[in-house]
Amino acid sequence: FGEVDTLAMMQALAAVKRSHVACLLVDATGAGITEEESLIYSEAESGIQLREAKHILTQHDLKIAEYASEEGKPLVVLLNKWDLVPSEARKALKRACLEVFYDVLSHSSKGIPLLTTDSRKEETLRQVIPTALGLHGNWSTRITTNRLNRWLQALLTYKPPPRIGGKAISPKFITQVSTRPPTFSLNVSRGQSLPDSYRKFLINSLRSEFDLHGIPVRLNIRSPANPYSPKEGSKKKKNSGKAKGKNKR
Repeated sequence: FGEVDTLAMMQALAAVKRSHVACLLVDATGAGITEEESLIYSEAESGIQLREAKHILTQHDLKIAEYASEEGKPLVVLLNKWDLVPSEARKALKRACLEVFYDVLSHSSKGIPLLTTDSRKEETLRQVIPTALGLHGNWSTRITTNRLNRWLQALLTYKPPPRIGGKAISPKFITQVSTRPPTFSLNVSRGQSLPDSYRKFLINSLRSEFDLHGIPVRLNIRSPANPYSPKEGSKKKKNSGKAKGKNKR
């Protein structure tokens, strides 16, 4: 980035950090699709779409979106000047933009709202505030421990974690430790062996069950100490005791 771009980026990231819900305004005409080219989009369904979406979504846009996710802030993406995008290309272009966000933000962008607007028409802007308020409500959600553990037991009955090395991985207890964003702590025996794919499955199930779509959701895995395993502290004490005994002799 140049000096001006760097300053603008710093101001944008500072605004995201102060915000409760971040809105990212994107120029939908950045792909430069003409009426003639729009016929291609109504028939083709792959590489062309992603190429044009990347023209719309600049490095600045993706950096801001990534930072919002890291800070745990909900994000609304606004594709502005939507009326200037050929109607045949709109569906494919919108889907391609979402795919790019999924690549950058991974599972944290699940259900991210992508709205189309025309700044000259007030009716297209009326959807922005209700959407942001809905995200803020989800972002502030507090779920009781009882509800969470009923959900967890039902989920484990339906799809338990895979066995690793012939040994079972057993989630025991879940609780919500904070909001904004919703953050959960899951006690799991042998939690260090829990596959990342199953962790993502848990997060997606939390979203579906408790309507947490479109916001970052954090899940911390905790492994309680094994009471039958020897403790490092006791080992050190025994070793130090032996050393003292030798010194006395």
